Amino acid sequence: DDEPQGDEAQVVALAAGRTIVFSRAGDLVIYVLGSGANDELVLSELLSCIVAVFRILMPKGTTGHGLVERYSKACLALDEMVTRGNVEQLDPTRVINLLALKWDKKVKDKDTRDS
Repeated sequence: DDEPQGDEAQVVALAAGRTIVFSRAGDLVIYVLGSGANDELVLSELLSCIVAVFRILMPKGTTGHGLVERYSKACLALDEMVTRGNVEQLDPTRVINLLALKWDKKVKDKDTRDS
């Protein structure tokens, strides 16, 4: 059996003209679905970035509970990676840095409205 095992294994599938790449990360299964604009290599790199960012956001383990607790940050991180269907950012460190900037701005804006 030449396929990688565990959390790092990625599976590529084709369905209805779409490319699907998915992998396990902790107890989550993360899917990335692409059209003809992105091949499986780009989608695989995007999936790797998502998994890396989720592991940073959930240092105690990538779990459903951890994702629910950090849902807002996870959505902001995904927004940094993909904009209007275009893959924009594949560097987990940069995504986390951009996320920190946006999150700080969001918290400051909320504090301003509350006062």
